[in-house]
Amino acid sequence: MADVSFKQIMDKLRPSLQGQQNLGMFTAQLIDMGLMDSGDDDQGQTALDIVKASTWRMYANGTRKMSRKVACELVGRWDQFQFAERVKEAYGEDVLIDLATALRPFDTRIGKGNVARMLAALLYRVFATISGFKDQVSSLESSPEHPSPVLRKVESTGALYYDEATNRIHLGDDFRSAAEKADAIPADIQQNELVYVKALIHAYCEKSDLHGREPETSDIPDKYKDHFVEQRKAFFSAEWLKETSWDCTDQGEPAFRQFLEEIRQGVREVNLDDYPTQVKRMFMTLTQSTNVQLNGIALNRIEGLIDIWCRKGACHELVSEGLLGWEG
Repeated sequence: MADVSFKQIMDKLRPSLQGQQNLGMFTAQLIDMGLMDSGDDDQGQTALDIVKASTWRMYANGTRKMSRKVACELVGRWDQFQFAERVKEAYGEDVLIDLATALRPFDTRIGKGNVARMLAALLYRVFATISGFKDQVSSLESSPEHPSPVLRKVESTGALYYDEATNRIHLGDDFRSAAEKADAIPADIQQNELVYVKALIHAYCEKSDLHGREPETSDIPDKYKDHFVEQRKAFFSAEWLKETSWDCTDQGEPAFRQFLEEIRQGVREVNLDDYPTQVKRMFMTLTQSTNVQLNGIALNRIEGLIDIWCRKGACHELVSEGLLGWEG
């Protein structure tokens, strides 16, 4: 992460975030987003209590350098996680995309998913440098050959970061896998599940004597009941991947479509083969999905994002769209 000045950062922020506010008020309100309570009698002190709006304006436009006293106050009360959350709450997706584009010259790892957190880190570095905490700042330095564990820890927690040494993107220490995210699947079948669930039930009950009536979940043979639960978990894993892809790339929907198409092409011939039963076709197709090579798709560059559950869930997404099926 290159060293930048407060003015340089503010110059990038103003077109995307300032709106109709004057520069001084905008800067003060931006700083307030990251100020946590000090724990003292002045715990409610805001940026405007620290210095006037006119002074924040001069800090932002570069006509006056931020004082060491002010920088020390900011370093002591700066909460990067609070700042990032408030920025994401205050601004929409389009603004965050523009902001990521504007700030990327400062650090090529900045993207839509982590721009708020990276901005918080950029501002902290500026305050720390001005305040004289050089040891703290220098400990965050990194290079592609020797990535700093401290930097990777700070910038990865809860956000994307790019490891240039491995050409992989990581989602942070608090990242949970798709399967973990999908653990709490709804007890009742949801509207968006109806198509693939119907296909599953028909496959499970193909050899059941139902006297011409439509099979229901209660008709699923005992030996397939656990498998049915697992397939719902797989579907919701794929749904989680669809939502998470927003944080992984500027074009989340096309990236997820690319993943689905790669799975479809990878299982197509296996799915079209001849089988004695629908269940056999389904089992062979799901197994094949776990072996499909995904090296050419964008989402596969993200470490730990796509797992077996997502792959199997992609098959059910494709069934829901009419692009895959279990009948001969």
